[in-house]
Amino acid sequence: MYDRLLAPLDGSDMSEGVLPHVGQLAKGFGATVTLLYAAPVDQASGGNPSLTRSPSGVQSSVAEYLASAAQPLEASGVDVRTRVVHGNPASEIARIASDERFDLIAMATHGRSSVGRWVFGSTTDKVVQASAVPLLVRRPRKDDGAAPMPLRQLVVPLDGSGLAEAVLPHVEELAVRMGLPIKLVRVVPAIAMALSGADPYSYDPKLFDYVKDSADEHISMKRDELDGKGLDVTCGTAHGYPPNQIIDMAERAEGSLIVMSTHGRSGVGRWVLGSVADRVVRASHRPVLLIRPEGSAA
Repeated sequence: MYDRLLAPLDGSDMSEGVLPHVGQLAKGFGATVTLLYAAPVDQASGGNPSLTRSPSGVQSSVAEYLASAAQPLEASGVDVRTRVVHGNPASEIARIASDERFDLIAMATHGRSSVGRWVFGSTTDKVVQASAVPLLVRRPRKDDGAAPMPLRQLVVPLDGSGLAEAVLPHVEELAVRMGLPIKLVRVVPAIAMALSGADPYSYDPKLFDYVKDSADEHISMKRDELDGKGLDVTCGTAHGYPPNQIIDMAERAEGSLIVMSTHGRSGVGRWVLGSVADRVVRASHRPVLLIRPEGSAA
């Protein structure tokens, strides 16, 4: 499923914060990794651009930089290739991932290159919008002083829709290949439920209990299906603001990887998983794997 991984870098330490996860995935799947530097147009006129590695101020070519970034991965036994292209970073990343059939893009959501002058966060947003390739996103903390915790658990938010559940084949493969337990999460947004009727005066408080019971039944059924395949699965429901609840559940366990669809509308919950995914990516320091189900809108 994940045989070829594409990891764009911009020359910043923060953009490299996703590489430990890339290495772990590559070893679990026996995948090759391509480190990509997409030089914006204003860098292309002089051939291979140079970049400054702060705080030392040492100058090195992009090729040397990529070779240096590749060393830890290679030392762990990962097959790494490096590549430099010129053009709009987001467009080039999405084009290469699609045209060359990469299975996964891995990016940080922050990081400003001293020469690149493009903000990785906005570039990641554009790649999410432009590419149907699964995207692993990590938002490093500014005070990160060590490598992130290895992935130890998959946190999978569901909303009762088929589109949300389209991530489950990816989850199963990740669990098997990497030996990770699965935590299924179902959030019932209480405010949305209160507004589910057109007339607020006709709202029945028992409706929330009914919806919560339905959510418990649904997620338990999904747990049993995965458990029947020999996977290590737990589940839990919560109510409140979905992004906050998802982040809270992931934060409770070090090494959590949140896996979720970028689209999917719940018929009862009335929350769009795409917008929830966006908020989770922006607010969580846990890595997030975004999957766009086949047939969902771009």
